[in-house]
Amino acid sequence: MIVGDRLKTLRESKSLSQGDIEKRTGLLRCYISRVENGHTVSSVETLEELARAFEVPLYHLFYDGEEPPTLPNLLTRKPTDEMIWGKHATMISDGSY
Repeated sequence: MIVGDRLKTLRESKSLSQGDIEKRTGLLRCYISRVENGHTVSSVETLEELARAFEVPLYHLFYDGEEPPTLPNLLTRKPTDEMIWGKHATMISDGSY
């Protein structure tokens, strides 16, 4: 889902106008409209302001669900015998790597 669509859906589900969001954030109504319609990409700081205005956690702007998505365990490492540093994965014509 595009963030602008998500913002508009959240705003409408809370029966808020763009003017209400303007008052809560200090962002201009025309800017809020541009974000909702996909004409402007907001910074993370601005998205945090908008999430506070909607009284939702920041992840709600990116994820449609009650709980945050589960993240893969990025700290899981392969055993050292499976890691070969600097080895080229393409076989050369003489059969070597």
